[in-house]
Amino acid sequence: MNLKKTSLYALWLMSLVLVGRLTWEYTSKENKKEAAPSVVARPSTHYSGSPAVKEETSYYGQAKPQPESFVFDPNEADSTQLLRLGLTPAQVRSIYRHRAKGYSYSSKEDFSRLPFLTKGQWAHLEPLIRIGEQYQLLSPPNKVPAKAAQTDTLSSQQSLKETPRAKDSVFISRVNINRDSFKRLVNHPFLSYDQVKALKNFQRRYGNIHNMAELLVLAEFTVEDTLRLSPYVDF
Repeated sequence: MNLKKTSLYALWLMSLVLVGRLTWEYTSKENKKEAAPSVVARPSTHYSGSPAVKEETSYYGQAKPQPESFVFDPNEADSTQLLRLGLTPAQVRSIYRHRAKGYSYSSKEDFSRLPFLTKGQWAHLEPLIRIGEQYQLLSPPNKVPAKAAQTDTLSSQQSLKETPRAKDSVFISRVNINRDSFKRLVNHPFLSYDQVKALKNFQRRYGNIHNMAELLVLAEFTVEDTLRLSPYVDF
């Protein structure tokens, strides 16, 4: 009797263990399914036209803006207008320095001497320039009466005879702005120490000077200086 009860008790206990194990395995599988991460599709490396890529492509493929065309007075146009016309920032700064010294552009030819002005820029700007009457010369040099011009010539020849320095200027040697030494340039009668110093500093930073108009970028040179010096200078 006791053996039969023991067997039934052992069978019942094994059934509980088996049911418990099956329940535990089933619960573990369900938990793994719930904990498994969802599959996320990786972005394709193929170009799909995203905004960032489009923006970058359009930036590098963007053409240089074309200069605008509108009438302007170089004595009054502001920096924004000058840049819209196709001038470079360096050229705009040169125009502002020219005005700050009290000078003005009295004709289109005056503006054509702007430093680093290219033929393409001049072809675009020349028809658009309108010089105000207040900036135009009262007696343009090319309209001086012949009699007055002859009188000026005679008086200048007389002054050459009377002024020793002017007479000696006939023998002034030419100098090369880019190749001659500091000492040779300082000894030139139409160049001061400060002008030569500024000239050499400019050459060390930016390179050679190509024409007389570029000297106006330096504060030490005026228009009168360049006109007086031009017959005796090579580049």
